[in-house]
Amino acid sequence: MKKILSILLTGLVLFTFSGCESWLDVNDDPDNPSSATPELVLPVATMSTATVVGGYYNLLGGFWSQYWTQSTAANQYKYIDSYTINATDFSSQWTELYAGALNDFAYVIREAEAAEDWSMYLIATVMKCYTYQVLVDLYDEVPYFEASKGGTEEIFSPAYDGGQAIYDDLIASLDIALEKDYMLTEREMTTDQVFGGDMASWVKFANTLKLKIFMRQTAARPAVAQAGIEQLYASGAQFLDTDAGLDIFIDEIYKDNPLYAANNRNLNVATNLRVSATFYLYLDNVSDPRFDYYVDGGSTPLPQGGFNIGSTVIDPTTVSVFALYPTTPVFFISHEESLFLQAEAAARGWATGAVAKDLYDAAVTEAFAKAGGNDASAFIGAGGAYEYPAGTEAENLEAIFMQKWVSFAGTNGIESFFETNRTGIPAISSVDAWTGSALNTNYFGGEFTYSLEGVTGDGNFPKRLLIPQTERAANVNVPEELMAKDVTDKVWWNK
Repeated sequence: MKKILSILLTGLVLFTFSGCESWLDVNDDPDNPSSATPELVLPVATMSTATVVGGYYNLLGGFWSQYWTQSTAANQYKYIDSYTINATDFSSQWTELYAGALNDFAYVIREAEAAEDWSMYLIATVMKCYTYQVLVDLYDEVPYFEASKGGTEEIFSPAYDGGQAIYDDLIASLDIALEKDYMLTEREMTTDQVFGGDMASWVKFANTLKLKIFMRQTAARPAVAQAGIEQLYASGAQFLDTDAGLDIFIDEIYKDNPLYAANNRNLNVATNLRVSATFYLYLDNVSDPRFDYYVDGGSTPLPQGGFNIGSTVIDPTTVSVFALYPTTPVFFISHEESLFLQAEAAARGWATGAVAKDLYDAAVTEAFAKAGGNDASAFIGAGGAYEYPAGTEAENLEAIFMQKWVSFAGTNGIESFFETNRTGIPAISSVDAWTGSALNTNYFGGEFTYSLEGVTGDGNFPKRLLIPQTERAANVNVPEELMAKDVTDKVWWNK
């Protein structure tokens, strides 16, 4: 992962020196600057977030959103598939985000504010808020107000803050950045690998992130969610009409998609992730053309957590592999996710002038196009399998959530995990996927089944990660009650 970060993005190695005497400046190496400008730091920070979100967090979310399950022929991810998560897991991702991305974004924000470079200030603020949103949704309480200050203000054992308070401050931070005169310093930025310095797109990213943060609170604080979203629409806010992410990957070592690099190239096991029956059967039962994009060969899925099923029961050579691609972008918020969020706002009656069906149709169309260039028209048209139901609000929302779940497959598993926790969609099946000796012919996919090797008790699905052991050892301010949490304990907005 570190190689991807350093080689793919910039090819630079940055050293920061402090306390050097001025006479040493004559020996400065121009290839190793003694101080880094915000424009040099920004892409490194962005790549840190992308590597984590698009790499192992995508992997984790893909298991817990039941797109894939562990192969019977390998052991690498059994701990995720069986919910055997402890405090030693995912510590490097925590460190990469705190010591890497968030520290770097904080540095860019400080430098940009001092220089009144408000375009850079907005970009770094949006990325900082996005990164914290992911951490809050995974851990609930995290260091925030005292964290990632840098410089002489650095606090090495920052206090922990509750998710609700952090959410409120993320909105406030985005509002402050949006109020700045960011167009004053707008220019083309080659080191902005998300939008290339297009500030109109960054504003849309900020607005869409606000929409998502408010929408995440529909169960926990419905009045706050509704008021925040209605205010967005009343202000004339525009939302993402393109992807916010990194579309820079090529099929070369150290330059490919981070999940593909971690799973296919670095492990040298391209068949490790097998398609879960939950996802496979849902697509197969309606002959969804995206099936061929996601399913790489084989003729059967595995039930979730079926990695200990013997080869005499299911021939391993017949089990379908989940297809990953080296050039797949990392999406922070994709175009289709933006459209699904807007469709939900309209379906709830919170989006003045927006039509839920039109937004839903556009979102499904975009999701089909992303997955192999497929055409959604027959599926969203009259009588189609994914036709928007002119039904109750609950029925309309379920249609939105189901297609949103499909759209995240392979690209943003962690966001899918958050959304399935928030919405309860896909629902939990009343029918087991596995009879004990074969796939259950009465199970049609599209509903979650408890992992066959789950250790948390049937029906107790994972809801969070645990504060890493490295953080517990280093930070005396980790709350005792937080260290006692279990992987099945809900985060604050999950009601």
